[in-house]
Amino acid sequence: MDAGVKKKPAVVYALLMASLTTPLGAFIAYPFVGMLSETGMGLTLGFMAGVLIDVSASHLLPAAIGEEKEHSLFAFLGGVALAVFIVASKLLWGRRMCDAMRPTNDRSCNSEHPGHLRQPTRLRNEHHSQ
Repeated sequence: MDAGVKKKPAVVYALLMASLTTPLGAFIAYPFVGMLSETGMGLTLGFMAGVLIDVSASHLLPAAIGEEKEHSLFAFLGGVALAVFIVASKLLWGRRMCDAMRPTNDRSCNSEHPGHLRQPTRLRNEHHSQ
């Protein structure tokens, strides 16, 4: 490896650090998430997505290209297929769960957007008052 660390200990340390820092960060951030408005949450998530894309494009992608292996294209396409499967199953499963959990006179599921189980309360109230 580049830093002179053997591969197996480096993988173990990386997994250990990721498994410890993720719950720690979630524990620290949890009280503050409830204080954010929908706009604030959207801005925060958008900023964090941009940071992750920047790190991926500027650090991880060049290293991955330098380590290009024989099966890297298949691994990439497999990851894309997995992402498509997750999104499609969420849309299908979410619609079925909405239909199964909804009483017959409740129209809280948003039929125009099958992946969304419920509309925000403000929109639901506006819709029913018309």
